[in-house]
Amino acid sequence: MTKKDKLIILIILTVLLMLIGSKKYIYNKAVRYELVELVKSKAAEQVFERTLKDLDPNALTPQGIIKSYQIDFDSIEHCLNGGVMVDLIINKDKKLKVYDTLTENDTTGNLEAGSGGYSSKLAELLNANKP
Repeated sequence: MTKKDKLIILIILTVLLMLIGSKKYIYNKAVRYELVELVKSKAAEQVFERTLKDLDPNALTPQGIIKSYQIDFDSIEHCLNGGVMVDLIINKDKKLKVYDTLTENDTTGNLEAGSGGYSSKLAELLNANKP
């Protein structure tokens, strides 16, 4: 094999790797966009609010411990089971978080809360205000 043949093979391999890499990058960007749009949806908002009300019956009211929430868009990840993991920042305090998973109900097609949890600091606040 001559130097010219080796150079041609090297160029072809480089171009193929660049094409594969750019296709994967574009695919990941598209998936990320879809996940963000799902998390921003009205259905997701309803799921989040139900989850918060389960933790604090007065959530999102002046009487509640949980007065507000924000979606941590940097935390959005695709789950292996097909759901979407997302963190909610409570009362604009990054130490107060609810970890939620959105999944689609196979029967109804509705968005539901899957597994989740919350930060220890939020647990302390919730437990301190229980009668």
